[in-house]
Amino acid sequence: MKNTSKFQNVVIATIVGWLVLFVFLPNLMIIATSF
Repeated sequence: MKNTSKFQNVVIATIVGWLVLFVFLPNLMIIATSF
């Protein structure tokens, strides 16, 4: 059970990481172009 939950946490962290990347990358580009 511990290995399964650890794997689940890694998957959730990866999904959250990709979501954050796709949310912040366009915002950073907009900020970079405005300066």
